[in-house]
Amino acid sequence: MKRWLVLVGCPLGVALGITASAGAQELGPGVQEVRDCVERNAPRMGRQTLRFERTDRGGASRRLDLTAWWKRDANDRTRFLARVEAPPDERGAAFLFLEREGGENDLFTYLPELRTVRRISNRAVSGSFLGTDFSYEDIVALQGEAEHSRLDLLPDEEREGRRVRVLQAIPGEDSGSAYSRVVSRIDAETCTVLHVEMFGRSDALSKELVVAWADVEQDGDVWRPRKVRIRDLDKESETRLELGKGDWRAEVPDRFFNQGELAKGR
Repeated sequence: MKRWLVLVGCPLGVALGITASAGAQELGPGVQEVRDCVERNAPRMGRQTLRFERTDRGGASRRLDLTAWWKRDANDRTRFLARVEAPPDERGAAFLFLEREGGENDLFTYLPELRTVRRISNRAVSGSFLGTDFSYEDIVALQGEAEHSRLDLLPDEEREGRRVRVLQAIPGEDSGSAYSRVVSRIDAETCTVLHVEMFGRSDALSKELVVAWADVEQDGDVWRPRKVRIRDLDKESETRLELGKGDWRAEVPDRFFNQGELAKGR
């Protein structure tokens, strides 16, 4: 099965192994090479702690601590669950992503105060992920968007003294994407995504995602970012993400990835 990483390689997706199927789309030789390179940094299953800290234009900040679990099934489809651990008044809020074969993927949220599981529709994927500057679309790419995006390999560039491969994705008109195009810069040696620019429908830069080379570390045969920063230029806000302790060999029960488990809150 051909696969394409979140927003053509969003560092959060690379770190957690979240992918979306690219369907029947044929990828050019250069694009295929970079895709395979980035894919090697994505473990098949595991558990990791995440810390989001958002600062708004007025300087007020809000922090969320999460635990995330992910797993690919026998058909190589990705399942992903993230649950809030802190602050106490938001503990138990959760997000579930289920990749589907040949159809629309399933995205769900659970809010303890409402005690209900809600499906996220295609039209709502541009909404904020748990109040951060990441949208649901930034966290996972819907299959329709990945399948119908045009993917182009642009000329190599240099970033922080390192050669980077440059990929551009242009979502299809019917994808529901908030973006007209997404440009990702991927370290040529380690296949780590270092920079992503997300352009709005007016083709003005809407968000910028940055990974400093100093925050990239080697873990065995793979490379992962320890910190990710995303700026929302429209809202004049910023979210810093720290990817904490991870266990890439953790056995993750299949029961984690269903709506019934999500509704338990813990």
